[in-house]
Amino acid sequence: MKILYVCSDPSITPGSRGGGFTTHMEETIHSLKKLGHEVVVLDTKALGPGGTGGAGVTGAAAQGPARLRRAGDSRPAGRAPAPSRARRVPRPLRVLARDTIYCLHNLRFHRVLDALLRQRSDFDFVYVRHTSYQFATSCLAKKWRIPLILEFNASIDERNLNDGVGLRPVAAAIEKLVASRADAVLTVSGVLKQYLEGKGVPGVKIHVLHNAASLEKFSPQVGGRRVRSRFGFSDEDVVVGFVGGFSVWHGAHLLLDAAPLALEKNKHIRFLMVGGREGHPRFEDFKRGALERGLAEAFRFSGEVPRERVPEHIAATDVCVIPWATEYGSPTKTFEYMAMGKALVAPAVAALKEVLEHGKSALFVETGNVAQIAEALVTLASDPGLRLALGNNARDLVERKHNWDKNASEIVEIAREVIAARSAACGTGPRK
Repeated sequence: MKILYVCSDPSITPGSRGGGFTTHMEETIHSLKKLGHEVVVLDTKALGPGGTGGAGVTGAAAQGPARLRRAGDSRPAGRAPAPSRARRVPRPLRVLARDTIYCLHNLRFHRVLDALLRQRSDFDFVYVRHTSYQFATSCLAKKWRIPLILEFNASIDERNLNDGVGLRPVAAAIEKLVASRADAVLTVSGVLKQYLEGKGVPGVKIHVLHNAASLEKFSPQVGGRRVRSRFGFSDEDVVVGFVGGFSVWHGAHLLLDAAPLALEKNKHIRFLMVGGREGHPRFEDFKRGALERGLAEAFRFSGEVPRERVPEHIAATDVCVIPWATEYGSPTKTFEYMAMGKALVAPAVAALKEVLEHGKSALFVETGNVAQIAEALVTLASDPGLRLALGNNARDLVERKHNWDKNASEIVEIAREVIAARSAACGTGPRK
């Protein structure tokens, strides 16, 4: 099949950092191509000088291991950059300006996409990753009568976890219109499916497709001995791994409260924090907080690492943790931990309960309950057999249900059903 993959989010530009967003894009495209389909990618690179579209945004270069400095060390732990002029503008005005730019960006993207579809009329379907205020692809798919599959990862309310929504009525109207017009909608959780149904989108065209992991890149066969040695972990240490940013919604700050409680019961517990930018205020605040609480020996920091080196860092851990998650999300790190065969501690939010089972493939804790997080870490630290059982079951789930190749196969099957339904309605045969 010939597929046009569209991402019109203006924040995804050359040099952008990676994360779940980028991973989902690149792995989906890669798996579709592995199945033998032609995938033409149109993203915001197409708007740059000489840009022709394409995916492949990667993370920043690797940083060296960041060890915490002890109290009394005269060297600075890191200095946050001075606030930019933009940060001096009142927050409501910043948000309003940002969202206005998103809308104007889509007008420009509309022209680029329209020009492409004038040149090529042979796409079997368009696959678009939705972002707030994104309307160009929906309008043009309708204009050119091309089936549209919409990937829906979060509602407009997710922006409230960042800076808020500046043009909320506009964003809400576009979100409902785009989801209603799509021939099929792929949500990353049943919670999001219910959300869209509540907005009037027919449930029959909404398909739940959780995030996933690459079985080749993330495997229990990946070795972590070199990373453990690099960070000074001993064979007695039980290493708890966290991969992600230090934003509030990643919940890393909860580990500062959970760590002392866990260490009281097991002095061999250690934490490997993978991610975080040197000099970034939240990252530096976390490191400073660990120092102030006397946790210098408990925490190690990798800083940002290239995505291809994330598996070896997870391999260096014994337990992995998701401190906090939304009720509707499907954190990519969940499936990468699972694919590595790691025992997992996770919040008992609705979306994760669709994937994991307490006591079988993970240990669930009450969202934000640091005492329960600590207790779960202690339980796993003292029970290697339980760690192994949970990890093996988690890996089995990824092999059977939650890998990118399987997701790509389901996308193609959904597309074929959409194309067949359109053909039947028009009285024409399906495209080959």
